[in-house]
Amino acid sequence: MSQISAEYFKISPEMICIANLKGEFIEVNPAWTKVLGWELSEILNKSFTKFVHPDDLEMTLKEVEEIHNFPQKITSGFENRYKHKDGSYRWLQWSASLLKGESQVICVARDITQNKRDSILLSETELVSKVGSWELDLTNNDLFWSKMCHQVHETDFDTYKPTLEEGRKFFSPEAQKIMAAHYQDLITKGIGYDFELPFITFKGRKTWVRCVARASMRDGIVLRVFGTLEDVGVKRREKSKNELIIESGNYGTWDWDLETNAVYFNDRFCTMIGLDYSTVEHTLQTWDNLTHPEDKIQTYKDIEDYLTGKNPIYRNVHRMKHANGKWIWILDQGKVVERRDGKPVRFSGTHTDITYLKELEEAQDEMLVRFKLIHASNKLGIWGYDLLKKEIYWDDNMYELFGMDKNLYPEPQQRWLEIIHPDDRDKARHAFFNAIKENVEFEMDYRVLINNNEIRYISTKGYVERDQNGKSIKVSGINWDVTKKMEQQELIKDQQAKMISTAKLSSLGEMASGIAHEINNPLAIIKGKAYHILKQLENGGYDLETLKKEITKIEQTSQRIVKIIKGLRTFSRNGDKDPFQEIEFRSVLNDVMELCNERFKHQGVKIKMSGELDTVISCQETQMAQVLLNLINNAYDAVVHLHDPWVEINVAHSKNNSVSIKVIDSGLGINDDIADKIMQPFFTTKEVGVGTGLGLSISKGIIEMHGGRFYLDQNCPNTSFVIELPFSSENH
Repeated sequence: MSQISAEYFKISPEMICIANLKGEFIEVNPAWTKVLGWELSEILNKSFTKFVHPDDLEMTLKEVEEIHNFPQKITSGFENRYKHKDGSYRWLQWSASLLKGESQVICVARDITQNKRDSILLSETELVSKVGSWELDLTNNDLFWSKMCHQVHETDFDTYKPTLEEGRKFFSPEAQKIMAAHYQDLITKGIGYDFELPFITFKGRKTWVRCVARASMRDGIVLRVFGTLEDVGVKRREKSKNELIIESGNYGTWDWDLETNAVYFNDRFCTMIGLDYSTVEHTLQTWDNLTHPEDKIQTYKDIEDYLTGKNPIYRNVHRMKHANGKWIWILDQGKVVERRDGKPVRFSGTHTDITYLKELEEAQDEMLVRFKLIHASNKLGIWGYDLLKKEIYWDDNMYELFGMDKNLYPEPQQRWLEIIHPDDRDKARHAFFNAIKENVEFEMDYRVLINNNEIRYISTKGYVERDQNGKSIKVSGINWDVTKKMEQQELIKDQQAKMISTAKLSSLGEMASGIAHEINNPLAIIKGKAYHILKQLENGGYDLETLKKEITKIEQTSQRIVKIIKGLRTFSRNGDKDPFQEIEFRSVLNDVMELCNERFKHQGVKIKMSGELDTVISCQETQMAQVLLNLINNAYDAVVHLHDPWVEINVAHSKNNSVSIKVIDSGLGINDDIADKIMQPFFTTKEVGVGTGLGLSISKGIIEMHGGRFYLDQNCPNTSFVIELPFSSENH
């Protein structure tokens, strides 16, 4: 070893040693004593393994083996823990290599204990705070993420190697634009940033992150940028939730220093009063000036009673003047949040705008007055039944409605059941007791017999009150007389029946010539066959087989006339009282076509039938026949003068569990301006004297009475009317 090398060996602050191939220290410099506390004599000729931490021994031996096996290898950056004389361990970073031509190893060790502790502490702090760190070396664009930073990104620390471009892609497109602008200022001017941005992790989870960046500069040039990354998605949601509670609750907060009378108002309070938060004076005088003079005395009294302990809570309602000049109602609530020597020194609370509730309260008072007027003028009967006490209440109007003397029937329930019309008694009783059992509201109309069997129609509506366990405890409601209304409805029904009858007669009139053909043709056949038979009998040369065939033809033709007459009878009679029947659609359609076939055939209009014609429908046969006949007649009138006219009846099972019946013709549809009016009563596009304009309106009413829909399909290229009926159980 040269003199210079020997001197450096002695004075070097770094720990230098030479060891033989057995791993024994041959020479060590004084720095070993300074760092580890051992005297040089305590180290020399000792095996280096004696001082290595047990957990690091295997790793250390592997590094030594590498040096032995590869003489040219220089180990650098290898770290392990070495034992101090006081029993603790220090972290050392090693550089080592074989001396040329010698069987010795020279090593340089550096004490990195403080750096290692800082690094470990940083990692542990990251785990606690869940804030990851990152670093970017601008000389080579090498990007480093800490383990926690990888956790925020949801990437694997051992396998995922981030790049600057990939790191940017974790931010949303809008966030990337913000990042790009600030990043330029960071790397060119050293201007850091701190903001929250939307973020999408490697696994696709959407969240928000707080991204903080700083720059390391030398001679005005940014060499390195570093910072932190924190997932703030949960914090933002909690913050948003709290803000939403305040916003939706219309809360303004205040904080009153009772020693200085300084009062802090939040921005929501200022918005509530219409003030500018940036210019408002945060003093008690601000609140005092805004409070209504008539409410101020009571408000101060309530505050004093609370602060002196007379009242356990502070709660007051008063008016405050809005910047627009209007008075708003405020619910003021507060609590002492700080005391000193038993004396309150800080008083905080909330202001809630309850103007709406006050207006609602006033509206309710007004509604109560109106209800009393309605109650008096309309003779509404109010009743109630307490299920726990078994007590019934009727007001005076109830007794009047049912023609009962209050003195004779203090408990009117039994008498009420007796005067209900026998046909409605079970219905009324069932509705009442079912409401109690099922906890549901109910309403119904029923008849009562009063004053020598005078029929009066009563409408009732009731609801059930329940306790906290959902058990029915009271039934209440109102009754009113709807006799005049029901009589008017009966009158309207009579008028409707007359209108339907008129429409039927009109349809029969329109079909008269066709029906004449329907009957005349078979009559001509019967007449011809009878004449032929008569001639054979007169000439005495009749053939028995021929006579049988002719008579059979007469019988079949007669049956056709019978069907036509049956169809006329079915169509012309009033069927609105008929019961609903489960019947094949084909049967109804065949009866209708008996009245139309000859007319269609005579004018060259083709009739098509397609789809599920055997589908069973639940209907009043006569009413359904009228709708079909009306639609088919309309279709005939619309296309009879067109080239190659046709009418199609199609039946299909719809997706919405219904049966769709379409009457389509070869026309090109109906203009929008007419389509909007076509269902209106008395609207018609036919010539004056032809049709009543009631057919489609009546058809719509009949189908809706059947629980279905009736409409014009304007998406169809041809004119198409659609009947939709509930799917009958017979089709399953």
